[in-house]
Formats: sequence, C-alpha cells, structure tokens
Amino acid sequence: MKDDSMPQITSGPAPVPGTAAADYEERRADLVAFVNRVMDADPLVDSLIGGSPRELMYDNHRHHAEFISNVLRFSQFELLDRVLPWVYNSYHAHGFSDDYFPKALGAWQNAVHAVLPPDARGGFRREED
Repeated sequence: MKDDSMPQITSGPAPVPGTAAADYEERRADLVAFVNRVMDADPLVDSLIGGSPRELMYDNHRHHAEFISNVLRFSQFELLDRVLPWVYNSYHAHGFSDDYFPKALGAWQNAVHAVLPPDARGGFRREED
C-alpha cells in the first residue's frame, strides 16, 4: 500500500554529472560514517529509533547510501517515489519514530556538504540552507 502522505517526486532533477555520481559512490562509506556519528550524538537517538538496535539504523544508512548512489548513477529519480514509502513504512514498523526521518535527512544533507568536494554537491541542500 502506498502512503499518500509522503511527498511525490513528479519530475526529477536534471541528470547528475557522472563525476558527481562517482564522487558520491567513492565516498559512500565516509558519508555513512558522518551520518552515523551525527545520529549517535543526538541524545534522543534511542527514542528516535524506537528502542531498536542501533545496528538497524546503521544498516538503514548503509542501504540508503547504496540506493542513492544507484539513483544518481542512472538518473532514476522516479525510484524514490516507489521505494521511499516502503522504507518509511518498514522502519516505522520497527519502531522508528516519525521524527527520525527529518533528522536523518538533515544529517545526510550535512554529510554531502561536509564530505563531497564542492563541484560534486550539485543541487543538494543543507538543513541550514
């Protein structure tokens, strides 16, 4: 069942230059480590993940980086419409709170700006922007 409360991507952004997609892919582990550190530092992390083991959160971050790497490489932004509602519902069923997802998104946005070289950041926005 599709969650209609999730925003839909109706038109994707312009294709990501191959070098930017490659930079993201090459630095995936660093991006994941950054996000894990940010989320671990949040004093509410255990309530955000509903008491689930942190390894489940770390797995989510690793899978997210792998998924986004492929979306960028193949410019398949429509996959976001199909996969993100399932991910949201799946992790919500594991006890992750609604508040986890915007926190994690902000951490990802900040990771992109902290880890990727300026020319690879493209249209990514940081939480503060």
